[in-house]
Amino acid sequence: MNTIELKLLRNAEYLQYVKDFSGIIALNNPETLQIDAKLSAFNARIAELETLYKKALANDKTQELLLLDERRDNAINGINYFALSQSYHYDNEKR
Repeated sequence: MNTIELKLLRNAEYLQYVKDFSGIIALNNPETLQIDAKLSAFNARIAELETLYKKALANDKTQELLLLDERRDNAINGINYFALSQSYHYDNEKR
């Protein structure tokens, strides 16, 4: 923990780090440490950060891009398998 520079972490990395940190604290009995109120406030901030980050990831074009990616992959696979099928042709000239 001492070697991590928090300011160098990207959004997703920072969010994962604080969630892991919160999980470690939760495993070590926060009531006994008398930090349960602070931990719940910290978890509320983490949840707020998570919702803000997930909004930034949402994009209207995502579904369209996924469909275009699938179409491209299918086209490349079709060309590849067509060429492969020609290598099994019975006619030597076409093979």
